[in-house]
Amino acid sequence: MIYALKILYSLAIICLLGSLIHFFYMAVIKSEQFFYLNSNQNGSFGKKIYKAIIVIGTIVFGYSGAYNLLIWFPISIGGYSTLKYIIAAFFGLLSLSMLLVIERYAEHRVLKNIYRERAKELERLVTSDPKRLTLLQEEFQEKINSADEDTTSQIYYPLLQIIAQKLKP
Repeated sequence: MIYALKILYSLAIICLLGSLIHFFYMAVIKSEQFFYLNSNQNGSFGKKIYKAIIVIGTIVFGYSGAYNLLIWFPISIGGYSTLKYIIAAFFGLLSLSMLLVIERYAEHRVLKNIYRERAKELERLVTSDPKRLTLLQEEFQEKINSADEDTTSQIYYPLLQIIAQKLKP
């Protein structure tokens, strides 16, 4: 019975570690997909479970890492090592800030690319020639219609609004 519980505990820790590795991979390498996955506020039940697993995994690994480091220190009050548990719990909760930092990093990478592309296209819009503006409007609309990415629509939709304002009599 004890061995079965140890095996289940080990499998749970491996699953938590796997989900954390997947989270870091998606946030750092596949930032654009991660950003749009998180930006959908009406997430499915699976997304909510995934986020809960990531939070639990971060707390568990932050706590266990801090506690294992504190084993080396002779901190005890009345023969009990409650202070070690309290400090480890504090660092476990503090490790949640790393999740926020990583999410902000992914968001920054995606938005930086969007704004860079938008700035390039805005340079082309600095004209008052209506023929050129209508050509640009058609080109941007084709790019929005042909692309299946959210990034493309976020780049070109505001530019289409600017062109529509310039073309108003």
